[in-house]
Amino acid sequence: MAKLSTSFAVAAGTWLLWLGCAAFCPAQLVTVGGGSSDLYDANGASIQLQSGNYQGYLGAGALGGNFLLGTRASAKLHAGTVSLGDEPITLDLPTDVFNSDQFLLARGASFSTHRQGYDLMFFGGATALSGGTPFFQAASAETPAGILFLDKAVSEDVHFYSREVFSSQQTSINGFSWRLRPGIVLGAAGGAGSNQPYAASSLDMKFDWLELKAAYIGAGDRFRRVTVQQPLNSEYTGPNLLATIKPRRSLVFVAGHQNLLQPQFKSNQPFLRPTVNQFQGAFEFRQFHWGGGLFQSFLAGNRTTGEALWAQRPVTHWLETGVNYFRSRSQADSQVSSMLSGILRQTISPRLSLLQVISSSQGQTTVAFGGNYFSNHFTVGVDYQTVYVPFLVKPFKQGIGVTLQLRPFGGIELDAQSFLGPDGKTKYTASGSSMLVGASRFFGVNGSSGYRLPKYVIRGRVVDEHGNAIAGAAVRVDGQVLLSNSAGEFLVRKKRPGSYPIEVSFSDFVNPLPYEVVSCPAAASAMREEVATALLITLRRAGEVLSK
Repeated sequence: MAKLSTSFAVAAGTWLLWLGCAAFCPAQLVTVGGGSSDLYDANGASIQLQSGNYQGYLGAGALGGNFLLGTRASAKLHAGTVSLGDEPITLDLPTDVFNSDQFLLARGASFSTHRQGYDLMFFGGATALSGGTPFFQAASAETPAGILFLDKAVSEDVHFYSREVFSSQQTSINGFSWRLRPGIVLGAAGGAGSNQPYAASSLDMKFDWLELKAAYIGAGDRFRRVTVQQPLNSEYTGPNLLATIKPRRSLVFVAGHQNLLQPQFKSNQPFLRPTVNQFQGAFEFRQFHWGGGLFQSFLAGNRTTGEALWAQRPVTHWLETGVNYFRSRSQADSQVSSMLSGILRQTISPRLSLLQVISSSQGQTTVAFGGNYFSNHFTVGVDYQTVYVPFLVKPFKQGIGVTLQLRPFGGIELDAQSFLGPDGKTKYTASGSSMLVGASRFFGVNGSSGYRLPKYVIRGRVVDEHGNAIAGAAVRVDGQVLLSNSAGEFLVRKKRPGSYPIEVSFSDFVNPLPYEVVSCPAAASAMREEVATALLITLRRAGEVLSK
């Protein structure tokens, strides 16, 4: 009850603060949303205000069976940005060549500034339990903490990083990154995390024919950047290597060796130390796309091995066939598990494709149907994925993935997805949102000098040769980098109509798979939102981690 009362008090105080800001700086954009997901075990809703100099947020819902509130207000000052409430804080290090998404959730007050070649962030408050969902963010205070982050550009090629966390367990890690030459970056970091020793060195190389990520990390048996109940982020430890070699446009090899340090849900349990090895290759020959992979994982003395083979070939400009074969064996179960599937894809138009899958496993045969359709107001996709789940006795799992997106009118958008989770089980997420422009009247404020939403947009979609959406692809429009969402879509607003340069920016991809451009326009037209059509960017996957 005390925690719930505190959550209400923090939410109410922050809510009043940013409503007070709205009275002086009338908000012109309000976004409301809500949804449900069994991936997050969550249901909830949110509302967000935005103006030129401030933002405000309030979310509420059930997460893991507990009712939570979340709120945040931030305002730009001449010297930086002041924030109050809940805030995800990125805890990156210069040696994070494999895991660049480490973060913690905190509740309190922060100040950040960027000036004279350095970035500085102060935070005071507490770490927070639970995170967010795509449709609402909430938290509850956990352990008092103070945070000081510093990034300093020593020169054009050398950057210094400092990460200090003062809490019940102390974290102090300092390091640097050095761009040795274009395409080659070295990194080093050392110190302590949660009272555990830490030292790391890294190499990140990117050339036309080679991408190499390597790191050697020494960490204590219970090392964590910050000790919190959630999220239970994995850390890399020992030697790690991931190489993507492309000697020719039609030939690619991917090889990797990774050692992980994984905390468990019960804090008194020892951390797990799994190891995963992989080798994959893909090439083109006589219009066939051939590929295969070997996988090996070790956990708690149990070894699991897997093999995968696949081939695809276009029969006509609208019909493509394919076959996939998977086999695995685990020491815990000496029985060999195998699966064979055949695939037919028909590309009816750039907006419509159909899919049929015939699978045979352990003497059982199944037939499944799917496809994709994309338009400005309605998008639906049904596809089938086979993923390698390293630590299961039968690691190859196949399941259906469904994407549904509706934009009936105005700023309303409804989304739903189902997909195979990292545990091999099918998960779903459903959400909706709506934007209200010129929303100062919504709060009874009569003002017209606040934030105005640009009325011209460039929208597009990134897909593969089969019409499947590619999430996490980076597109550079007029110098601004945009990332595609789960439906492969991106959007940017412009103050003026006209033509703007556009290109695919592989160096900014979040999606880790290697791609190459099949088609991308040299320029994109910004038009009024109600008449803007989506441009299409098509990429070809050079090597696969997921086989579909």
